[in-house]
Amino acid sequence: MIGGIIVWAGWRWAFIIPGLAGFVWLLFWWRLYPASTNTPDTERMPQPVVPSPESGQEAVRHGLRQKHLRRIEVWGLLLSRVLNDGAFYFFVGWLPLYLAQARGFSLAEIAAFA
Repeated sequence: MIGGIIVWAGWRWAFIIPGLAGFVWLLFWWRLYPASTNTPDTERMPQPVVPSPESGQEAVRHGLRQKHLRRIEVWGLLLSRVLNDGAFYFFVGWLPLYLAQARGFSLAEIAAFA
């Protein structure tokens, strides 16, 4: 899409149009989820229990290790990003340059091919 926008309207619009689309999405999101934007994080997050010598309760921790790194979903996401992002960004950066220099593609042809 970005290549098509550059060919159609110029390189400046390749920044303006996605930026405007982000603001439109933001307005949509605020209308769809109004309660989540008005509630402070401190009210939504469970508060840690501070142990007292009389109660015998243990402290509840909500740190990075206890909250996120123990979830298998987080490890699956981290593993997929580590294994895939290097190759993905190599091709995203290399393929248009290769098509332009070695194969003589124009920007419009690269955008259509991609």
